[in-house]
Amino acid sequence: MLAPRNVEPALQGVVACKVKVDDIQRALRLAPFARGAGLDQPRRDVAAFGQQEPADLRHMRAGGQVDVIPLAVLVKAVIGSEIVKLAVDLLEVPGVGHVDVDQPHLGFRRDASDASSDIAGKVIVPLVVDQLQTVDGEIRMLTELDRGPPFAALAHVKLGAKKADDDVAHAGLIRCDNSLSYAIYFICASPTKSDGFFHVIIRLQANYDFLPRRPDFPQKEGAKRKVGKKIMANKSVFASLVGRLLPRATATNAHGTKAYAYDAEHTLAQLAMTGTIGGGFYQDAEAEVTALVAAAEAVEPLFLAKAAVHVRAKGHMKDTPALLLAVLASRDPALFALAFPQVVTSGKMLRTFVQILRSGRAGRKSLGSRPKAMVQGWLNGATDAQLMAAMVGNDPSLADVIRMVHPKPETASRAAFYAWAIGKPADTAVLPQVVQDLIAFRAGATSTVPEVPFQMLSDLTLSPEQWAAVAGRASWATLRQGLNMLDRKGAFTVPGTVEHVASTLRDPARIKAAKAMPYQLLATLRALEAGVDPRLRDALHDAMEASVSNVPVLKGTVAVCPDVSGSMSSPVTGYRKGATTAVRCIDVAALLAAAVVRKNPSARVLPFEVGVRDVRLEARDTILANAAKLAALGGGGTNCSAPLAALNKAGAAPDLVIFVSDNQSWVDGRQGGQSTAMMAEWARLKARNRVAKLVCIDIQPYGTSQAAERADVLNIGGFSDAVFDQIADFATGRMGPDHWVGQIRAVTL
Repeated sequence: MLAPRNVEPALQGVVACKVKVDDIQRALRLAPFARGAGLDQPRRDVAAFGQQEPADLRHMRAGGQVDVIPLAVLVKAVIGSEIVKLAVDLLEVPGVGHVDVDQPHLGFRRDASDASSDIAGKVIVPLVVDQLQTVDGEIRMLTELDRGPPFAALAHVKLGAKKADDDVAHAGLIRCDNSLSYAIYFICASPTKSDGFFHVIIRLQANYDFLPRRPDFPQKEGAKRKVGKKIMANKSVFASLVGRLLPRATATNAHGTKAYAYDAEHTLAQLAMTGTIGGGFYQDAEAEVTALVAAAEAVEPLFLAKAAVHVRAKGHMKDTPALLLAVLASRDPALFALAFPQVVTSGKMLRTFVQILRSGRAGRKSLGSRPKAMVQGWLNGATDAQLMAAMVGNDPSLADVIRMVHPKPETASRAAFYAWAIGKPADTAVLPQVVQDLIAFRAGATSTVPEVPFQMLSDLTLSPEQWAAVAGRASWATLRQGLNMLDRKGAFTVPGTVEHVASTLRDPARIKAAKAMPYQLLATLRALEAGVDPRLRDALHDAMEASVSNVPVLKGTVAVCPDVSGSMSSPVTGYRKGATTAVRCIDVAALLAAAVVRKNPSARVLPFEVGVRDVRLEARDTILANAAKLAALGGGGTNCSAPLAALNKAGAAPDLVIFVSDNQSWVDGRQGGQSTAMMAEWARLKARNRVAKLVCIDIQPYGTSQAAERADVLNIGGFSDAVFDQIADFATGRMGPDHWVGQIRAVTL
């Protein structure tokens, strides 16, 4: 094998490989890359290797007329991460460049004095690199004998030859690992071996980065090291190079702007955690359902089952987990049976599941044997209180569900209840006691208010004392939703009622059990009538603080970037005829940002639309007060790169940056090169802080992001308090390499 003599690799990075010469009529048909004559002779008309003397090429130089044989070299590598930043301005530092001078004897039947002028390895690559991520496993390099630098069609990098003569010594920057940049040296020889192969020596030599230290690399014995003068980087070259090394955008968003698509599992999780099956700013309910069903069909049934459970348990969602369950019923009945009891946890969820399944959107309109059996099982296993709560609501009503599945009651009491629910004659004596109490109260036979949902009593005339009794037994969710009604009915005029309701509303245990989301409390406060006792309003503020009690105290510096653009003015749960919430996406973003500031007073807040808006939040103010300040900034186009650009301009590099947005950036659509502008700005920030992490909280079901998922970037969806647990896990390194999707895979059925 031909190899440079007396040359030792700087980091033991020598790889020997064989490159087979193609035996087609024109070798490799790479004439466009050969500047000299090609191999025009037909096959078998050329002397075989070893049958002729190698030419004496000492008189030849680059550009001479020689037979040029292109070599295809396949370099395979799995590398830890990708260059994310070139700090061009920091390259102009005097006295940091170095040159490793090797004096190889390349042979070729020449004497040492002639070969010593052609020095391999003289290349200076002043490059600042950062944490890397996996890149393409194969990079095809084409190199030419006696020619210029190799051609890197797929490497997306520029190559340069320090000196290329008849003894080829080409160098090129390929990829980086941790803080080291590598130059690959191709040392090629004329075909003199008889085995029909060219022999190529690929030498990996490590160069150093400039920040924050200059490591000393091992030198071969006797080698000289020269420290050069100030090295000036070619800013235009290096600026274009870093753009090529950023992750290429893989999709477009609703504006047709560059974006990153999630993989199939991540797409399903994101759509399910943010979807409410209501129209949004960029899509209607029909498009949302179609996208979610397609995402559910694209993943394995096991992940689909786990996603349905996760979305219900952690996201506190109602419609989307029911839809996922309906799709699962057609795909894998066994997994459906396992997931059903963890998703259908109330009568309302049962009715929602039946409604979606009967609609045909999940691929079927009939319940089928397994879903029918599961619904029957839920009806027979539910408590009397659960069945009475399920009686509230229509389309379908509980009576409709009973008629569909024909449950076989296991007790006389349950049989009587089914008959009463669907309007058939029933034996009153064996009805559940709560039903008997309701019948007696409606008939005027008793003044004791039955323990039933207040909606069953709204058409009756009750005294303030009776309504106070209703309030005294009501659940946390019932009280939150019925404050205005109870006030109008006079319940709060009864002594002790206000104190009891206020205590219930601010009870952390009951808030957690109710799975209350911060935006629901905001909706209640906004809808609260002016005449309601102020103590109840204060209790709701306390409840808001308790609902985000799991916001972590984050180490290091933190920046929070809520999106306040025009598209964030849409209702967070979508447009619903007669039931559109007053809470907007911008309100949710502001709430999440204010909650982080509450626990992390030094956090920097950068609300953005076209640019970053100025705002000052007081950490001691209530979450709702700070959220109101942020929400008041609404309007303008979406520019997700603006906060990062502002941080870069100020020279700031926080340890954690949190975005809350719908991810539909378009103002910066022409920036960023092959990546999004947001990723380009993130790369610049990462050059100043290698341990920085980025969290992107998506609160709308559009399925794309402006930041590519990788080791330092977490994309999550949803607006429940579960996002704070995920932020804490990611910031502290407890989250696995699969991030959010990995947490869903860990769900136990």
